[in-house]
Amino acid sequence: MIQVSVIVPVYNAAPFLPLLFKALQQQSLADIEFVLVDNGSTDQSAALIAAFAAGEPRARAFSNRQVCGAAAARNTGIAAARGEWLGFVDADDWIAPQMYERLQTFAQAGQLDVAYCNAACFKDQPGDDTGTMLRRPKPAGILSGRDWLVACHQGGEQIASAAVSLVRRSVVLEHDLRWPEGCAVDDEIWTAELLLRARRVAFLDAALYGYRSNPGSASRSIEPQRVQWRIQGFRRVAETLWHLAEPESPPVRSALNAIADRNGLAALGALKQLADSPLRRATFAQLREGGFVQQLRRRNGGLKLWRRLLKEQINCLMAGR
Repeated sequence: MIQVSVIVPVYNAAPFLPLLFKALQQQSLADIEFVLVDNGSTDQSAALIAAFAAGEPRARAFSNRQVCGAAAARNTGIAAARGEWLGFVDADDWIAPQMYERLQTFAQAGQLDVAYCNAACFKDQPGDDTGTMLRRPKPAGILSGRDWLVACHQGGEQIASAAVSLVRRSVVLEHDLRWPEGCAVDDEIWTAELLLRARRVAFLDAALYGYRSNPGSASRSIEPQRVQWRIQGFRRVAETLWHLAEPESPPVRSALNAIADRNGLAALGALKQLADSPLRRATFAQLREGGFVQQLRRRNGGLKLWRRLLKEQINCLMAGR
């Protein structure tokens, strides 16, 4: 019986795949499968995935013929997965040989729905670490997903990432959880919706994941269309989490709203990467539609935000908007 399905979305990641493939092959957990989903790559990624799957009996290769984002690739992987547990790895990252054996043992012992570990950040090769992803003290013991959200918020820590998680697949299927397709900033939506449904969550204090600081990644690109896509993603996170927060208890609502507000402010902050251009003005006009800017202004009334909004408004007025 397959214990863990590791889902890997791939898009134009050919230079990074040999390191990842080696890490997958070195996994110490015997009952594991690797579900690799090519997302319309234009480099050699699809061929490399096919060759790896042909030589590695635990690997299966899938393809989304059109470029539709990592979230869609992960959803394809979830639909194909056969394991009791789900893990998610990005194609340009790395995992320690014992990662899934340790997480699965930890999760089984605690009868968890979600197990988290830490990640070491690196630039070129695992080992040249520049720090860890989660840096502040983590919630201790086994908590409900809602209590985990609150504890992370009160401790000033992010709620963690899917990359450092092991998730019970039955929870995903029971609640029909899916990654938000078409959203450039998808992790916090997935994680928040998962935690609102998880009954038992705990943290394994070990950096078992290697997160690459990749300047060429979609999340760091300064290409105008990529920046605009991220801005739209930040807005979607903010609006989704504001909505999720409404029926929750005050502590959970506060935690979700804090994440939402941070993403809303990130949407405005990212406008600076578009310079003073028609695209920047058009993007700000889109943010004003539907009351997003007004909602953000009501929730975050600081002088810095007011100055930012005034500057963008003046730019639009001068352009005749």
